[in-house]
Amino acid sequence: APDQFESSFGHSASSIIDIFLFTNVATSFLVTDVVAKFGLQRAIQGAALFMAAGCWLRSGLGFLNAGVLADYPLIVAGTVLVGIAQ
Repeated sequence: APDQFESSFGHSASSIIDIFLFTNVATSFLVTDVVAKFGLQRAIQGAALFMAAGCWLRSGLGFLNAGVLADYPLIVAGTVLVGIAQ
């Protein structure tokens, strides 16, 4: 699968993993501040929105036009949102 990703997008699959992990760790330091400011319920609802938007960006519109891959910048943006949500 990593070879297919590289041949489709011209970037290594490990770079997407690195982006996710960096974003996840960087935003982990903000969790307590966000929960203190907005409350646990709103923090979780916000994270769910980030997760949904990130998954949608990563999957692209393939469900509308079968066989079309999402553009690499959308995959990166979606990965960042998913990393924030986690």
